[in-house]
Amino acid sequence: MTVQGIGAAGEDATAANRGGQMTQEQQRRVAAAVRSETSQGLIAAGGGVVLFLVLILAAFNGGDVALTDYLVFGGLLLLSLLIMVALFGRRARLLSEVQAGQLERATGHVEWESGRYRAAVPGRSLDLTAFNLAAGSYDFSYLPRSGRVVAAELAASDTPAQALDELRHALAVANHFNLDDLPAYRDGRQGPGRFRRLRRLWSTAGWTLLAALVLIMVFVYMVAADPNNGLATFAFLPGMFLFLWAVGSGLGAIGRTLDVLGGQVRSARGEVRKIKRVTHGRYATTLYFYTVEGQNWLVSPEAYRALIEGQRYRIYYLPRTRALVGIEPLE
Repeated sequence: MTVQGIGAAGEDATAANRGGQMTQEQQRRVAAAVRSETSQGLIAAGGGVVLFLVLILAAFNGGDVALTDYLVFGGLLLLSLLIMVALFGRRARLLSEVQAGQLERATGHVEWESGRYRAAVPGRSLDLTAFNLAAGSYDFSYLPRSGRVVAAELAASDTPAQALDELRHALAVANHFNLDDLPAYRDGRQGPGRFRRLRRLWSTAGWTLLAALVLIMVFVYMVAADPNNGLATFAFLPGMFLFLWAVGSGLGAIGRTLDVLGGQVRSARGEVRKIKRVTHGRYATTLYFYTVEGQNWLVSPEAYRALIEGQRYRIYYLPRTRALVGIEPLE
């Protein structure tokens, strides 16, 4: 029977999971994953606390600040503190559950839902982010409160046709194309999704520009009401930043726009692997890629999760910018 699990998936681990227990290795790895997943939220909430505290102190030292300003920033500071406390509490509960080491078992089916593969078991849906499971039914061992899956044993595979249909649908949703586009892609054309793609290309620049204009209007209103209002700068600087960001996004979209208007699509086929690269340093980030025959395509975390490794795919991309526009599994 095929078994996937967090940590070593040997006979001892399988026996422990079937008996409703986690191994020490599984507890260690899941606890590390919980700490990693919750750290970003805690850092963001802590940053909010520091930011609003600095703003309050700056306003207090500057003098001539309205009571409403103190109430606004004080309320935001309190909200940041409450969020931070809630995140700490959630983290403690998750770690406590892992430390207890108790598991529940249920049989369910792998489905694509809300941007990731999930296990549909009676009464609930379980997250399968840490797994690379093909379509089928599995016996899942999971933590009872959080629903985090620790191990999965294959109970019954879907038929090849069912598995391909489900995978094709998941890839289309994750990579933002319609299945109706595939016949045109196979012929080297862009098909009916061209204008939808153009709208998506320019949406970031459009919404960012709108946000910038709103902040600049707030700045103008604050200065008109009180030319000496020191808080007006906090509306002007973010507004200018967003304006420049919108201009940069628009300039960056020009090349891909010309590519889309060209109407052509190229393709590459082969066994696609997914790669995750983590950059370290001050601006640490995680990048996700599809790679086939020495060619790489940057994809979203959702698209990374959607691809099932170990089989052949055909990737469709634009000729000039090499932007990925579609992907499908090959029979």
